[in-house]
Amino acid sequence: YLAPEVLQGKLFTQAVDIYAFGVVMAEMTTGQRPFDGYKFDQNLAVKICMGLRPEFTPGTPECYIELAKQCMDPEPQKRPNVKELNLELYNLYKIINSDKSSLDDSSGTYINNQFYKVDIIINQFLDADEKIKELPIVEQRHPDHMYTSKLINAQKIIKSLSQIIGSNPVSDVEIRLCLYFISSRFLRINLHAKFFFKNFLYSC
Repeated sequence: YLAPEVLQGKLFTQAVDIYAFGVVMAEMTTGQRPFDGYKFDQNLAVKICMGLRPEFTPGTPECYIELAKQCMDPEPQKRPNVKELNLELYNLYKIINSDKSSLDDSSGTYINNQFYKVDIIINQFLDADEKIKELPIVEQRHPDHMYTSKLINAQKIIKSLSQIIGSNPVSDVEIRLCLYFISSRFLRINLHAKFFFKNFLYSC
């Protein structure tokens, strides 16, 4: 999953990988490829550069969404680095596995400068545990060839953006748009959500 700056012809950096991780975090909550309702073309690339991001399934814990959104921030310097992201995920993992009865009312953690109380985090993950089992099975909306690697012309994207925001286009750059996905088709998401979130966080 390519970050907006790469779609505009800029070089790959660690921040691009962090952006892609945020997209995967969103994908993990829905069990569907991101932007499944869109045709993967220049118009989608422009929308991403203008701020379009994947949706999260209803009931996803707010702290989880906030962390994923931080990873997908349009400004690369505002995304967490690998160490910061690892620390945030580890904190969530510890909270989920903590003994709720041993926590006091002031216990909590900060994610993207937002304070979240531990008991609220735990309750939200427990609620997600139930809601995720009710998710409908949705078939992909486009044929499989939509999800293969393809070339995209960054100049065309930049020209389209120029018409919207009035910036000057740069030189022609063609880049390969590798649309990574977790699997060809997601398995049914009737998994126990607590197991799902714990193992996702643990694996990170």
